[in-house]
Amino acid sequence: VAVKPVAVKTVAVKPVEVKPVAVKPVAVKPVAVKPVAVKPVLPQDLAISDPGASLSPQQFLLDWAREWSAQDVAGYLGSYAAEFKPEGYPSRKAWSKKRRQRLTAPKFIKIKLESIQLVSKNAKLAEVRLIQSYRSDRFSDRTRKSFTLKRAGQSWLIAKERSLGQVR
Repeated sequence: VAVKPVAVKTVAVKPVEVKPVAVKPVAVKPVAVKPVAVKPVLPQDLAISDPGASLSPQQFLLDWAREWSAQDVAGYLGSYAAEFKPEGYPSRKAWSKKRRQRLTAPKFIKIKLESIQLVSKNAKLAEVRLIQSYRSDRFSDRTRKSFTLKRAGQSWLIAKERSLGQVR
């Protein structure tokens, strides 16, 4: 195969002249800023600072049931007063260990509280009766219960819990 030579042409390029563009300054008008009245945030205004501040005994028990349903062991066990004496257990420690197992073993737990009645209340104690429905992947029941709640600061704790029998 024979290769033929190719003719190359040279092209002249004219330089391009760049002219500067004049930039006009823009006048910026000052904006008047009005002072804003600032209300101080007080501890009672913060829901997070004291979640139990405005809880009724009934709302406290609904929150307890929600923690139980969420299988929140620390929240559930933390709802009981230090002097809580569980029936049928030799100690609070043994009861806590068994409750921990019962809260974590099921795939799900659903607690529903119905017919919540505030039987009595004073500055330190409240008695509440209700119907508790328990459902999990392993077990279901409906029970009448009585709770004695003890005031703890601005919140409540379960001091006594009694089963009043099954609901059919």
